[in-house]
Amino acid sequence: MINISTLSMNDVKEVVSFISGTKYNKKETMKNLILFSVDTAACLQECLTLKWSDFQVYDDHVDVNFKNRIAKISVKFYNQLSVLRNKNSDRVFDISNHSVNVMMTAIREYLDPLNSRNITFHSFKKAGVSFTRKILASTKF
Repeated sequence: MINISTLSMNDVKEVVSFISGTKYNKKETMKNLILFSVDTAACLQECLTLKWSDFQVYDDHVDVNFKNRIAKISVKFYNQLSVLRNKNSDRVFDISNHSVNVMMTAIREYLDPLNSRNITFHSFKKAGVSFTRKILASTKF
């Protein structure tokens, strides 16, 4: 079994900062894609197939309707994503799998120049799940 590296929230912040400094032409899409994956624990295919019609906006939150589950995001984050909206596509993240792979290669080279960790897009999903688990573990019910 391949061990996919879990990133810390500091790693995620560093990646978003790194992308901001690149000349990559879809960097806003990529940053929001990563933040969305962390926030919703969505895998890459869930993100790339997500449509604007999959969102249900309420006053205090937004439901994201995936095929097998519903995740919640803030209205503020939804508004941030809305800036990406392309009139020619219903997809939220109008980016190709190839473009994501190119950026992931750059992220791996930046975060792990010695290639000692197996950093993949799935690492962002795991970061979100780990962060949520830590918050829930420290919460008293």
